[in-house]
Formats: sequence, structure tokens, C-alpha cells
Amino acid sequence: MRTWAWLNAPLKPKNGKKTQQQDDEPRITRIEEFRAEGREPDMPDPGPAGYLLEVFFDLGPSLQSPMGEMPIGYEQLVAWQSIHGVRLTPWEGKTLCDLSVSWLLAKDVAKDPGATRPGSVDESPEQAEERRERVSSRLGDMLRSFRRAPK
Repeated sequence: MRTWAWLNAPLKPKNGKKTQQQDDEPRITRIEEFRAEGREPDMPDPGPAGYLLEVFFDLGPSLQSPMGEMPIGYEQLVAWQSIHGVRLTPWEGKTLCDLSVSWLLAKDVAKDPGATRPGSVDESPEQAEERRERVSSRLGDMLRSFRRAPK
């Protein structure tokens, strides 16, 4: 998901300064650059959670509002379930909402043209350690929530 956000983030101008002309022009994304070069990006295998990514992108990773992009919420999940006749489990719903927040954070960081691809070897040791700690913490939170869930 972070890789998709990195690929789809509209890139800021490389010099950091915007002109009036640049404000009027749509900004290109990395995936558009890849495709213009005739390449398709390598994507990480989502594993057994791949079905959740299908739901995530069917919902839309974020919402447009007058204040900018916002993460999807439970209202959108309820509407999606109603339209599709699907019932998501509570942890699937929470995971989808968490993915939306992560998408927006990753997309914001990825707007910098110099941002490294998530999980790339270009990560500094500090970035790699921070990523490992974040993943470990979230996995621990998820596993602890299973123990508390009523049966």
C-alpha cells in the first residue's frame, strides 16, 4: 500500500519553488513517469491480505473534502458493504480505515521527488529501523486486539 501511495503521489517541483504556470499544470506521478517510459513498476506481494487491498481500492483510498483529502471512515465502509452485500469483520473494517490513514501519510511523504521507494535499499539504517519498529508495534497491537475480542 505504501508503494502504491509512493507511485501515485503528485510530485512537487524539483526546485521546491512553484510558478503560476506550475500551479495551473497537473503534476505528474511516478506511475505516470514509469508508464511514459514503457515500464510497469514492481509491486510487493500483498499475501493473504490481498483481498483487503481490492476492497480498499474499490472504496477509494481517501475522500475528497473542501479541506483536502481525508481518510475513509466507518460511514464509507457501511455504505460499501450495503451496496456490495458484503459483511466485513470489525478487524477488516479497522484495517481498511488504518490503511487509509497510512495511505495519506505515505502519499504526503512521497510528494518529494527525492523520496525513496518504500522498502528500498536506499533507506538509511535509521529509516529501516523506524519502519521495522512501526510494523512490529502495529502487528503487536493487532495481535493483542484478537485476545481482547469477545467470542
